[in-house]
Amino acid sequence: MKLISRNISLALAAAALVAGCSGGGGGGEEEPTPTVPVNAAPTISSFADQTIDEGTETALMSFTVGDAETAAGALTVSVSSSNGSIVPDSAIELTGSGAARSLMIFPAVEQSGTATITVAVRDADGAQASSKFELTVSPLLRAQFSGWLRGTVLSRELESNPVGEPAEEGQSLPQIEDINRLKPEDDTAGDPAAYDDLIPVEEPEEA
Repeated sequence: MKLISRNISLALAAAALVAGCSGGGGGGEEEPTPTVPVNAAPTISSFADQTIDEGTETALMSFTVGDAETAAGALTVSVSSSNGSIVPDSAIELTGSGAARSLMIFPAVEQSGTATITVAVRDADGAQASSKFELTVSPLLRAQFSGWLRGTVLSRELESNPVGEPAEEGQSLPQIEDINRLKPEDDTAGDPAAYDDLIPVEEPEEA
């Protein structure tokens, strides 16, 4: 019996020793769990929607970027377009440094329509934020130059009425604000003799 009792005592003592080493038994303090830092996403200012005429560019659009962990100068800014036919990559110009950045867009020649422009900023740890705006390129008012000229009689009299024809009833006319948006198109461009038939024949001088 003494041997059994002694073995039980040794077993209990060993169990208590193991519990004490592992922090059990409620007598020791638990080690605090280390806090893993959370990378905050960068920030970028918003943009207003833009509307411009075909053949023109946007105004210089200034915006700011920032981040809690990454210096502003180390932030990466990128721009993408949803419509590459209107705003290809080559039409985007980014300037500026640090927190102050600027953007200008030069749409493709003779293209009109709408594109969604996304401006994104990424920090050194890969977190990113973005801001979007709609760019609308309005088409110009086309006027076929050669067709108008061939259908118009040009008087040789110095005091004749100005060239032009009265508008028909209900016909829409260009407004004052449309003057700068008129785009004459000559379908005979490149042909030096295209208008020779319109040159009046000079009458021979009387002897």
